[in-house]
Amino acid sequence: MIRLKSLLTEAASPLAVSWAKKFKTDLGLTDEAAAAMAANIQHESGFIASRIQGDGIKTGTLSDSGGLGYSWAQWTFGPRKTNFRDHVLNKFKVDIKKEPATNKYAYDFLKHEIVRYPGFDFNQFKTETDINKATADFVTNYEQAGKPMLASRIAIANDILKQIKPETISPAQSYSMKGKTLYPVNSSKHDFTNVRNEPVINNGLVDNIIAVIKWPNPVGVVKADKYDSQNMHWYYVKLPKDVSLAHNYGWVRFDAVTINKNEKYV
Repeated sequence: MIRLKSLLTEAASPLAVSWAKKFKTDLGLTDEAAAAMAANIQHESGFIASRIQGDGIKTGTLSDSGGLGYSWAQWTFGPRKTNFRDHVLNKFKVDIKKEPATNKYAYDFLKHEIVRYPGFDFNQFKTETDINKATADFVTNYEQAGKPMLASRIAIANDILKQIKPETISPAQSYSMKGKTLYPVNSSKHDFTNVRNEPVINNGLVDNIIAVIKWPNPVGVVKADKYDSQNMHWYYVKLPKDVSLAHNYGWVRFDAVTINKNEKYV
């Protein structure tokens, strides 16, 4: 793939952010890997499945692309364009030599190719937590762009990352969370908590309950917070009605929480 000129600016498009979230959930990627993948595709094609390589925005069928790159990853070299066509023809009974490719076809082919593409270790990529490395790996070993313009891709990736990675509250952080509304992260490991009478792990349960609080339901508004002897951060909250019918206050401790009520992909 030869990218002659960056299609978009170094800011993430809303479409790229949306696809990054989908990549993360569909493919089991880290935030960094999902952002890197989306940034590279934005840089190549702007997520325009029928895009033909070159300055400006030109679209068409696979036949219209000639010897130039085509679709999401601007597939060009070796049999990749032929494989793209064959994959869509076999699975969807559509010939992209005659009809423009769609995002459905491009994404399905990407998922098919990326796990088996020679020289690209998808299993390693999906666990990457260094945004720079992930972005470089994807463009170098998967997209194989002739002119990678890596700085631009990394800038887009970082912008995406800021929008998909939650603001988590670590027990090691020392500032007060009083007045903040807390939400649990969207993970099965962190969707429940013991509600204690005091901010001590083994000190009696409020209403003798173990609270199950799942995203997007709030944990509650923090009235006070405190660190215990193990430097774990506790929050004194008024419990939601579905947790305690008496609306009791209690001390809760989560391994990770967020103050962004819209944050789902964590």
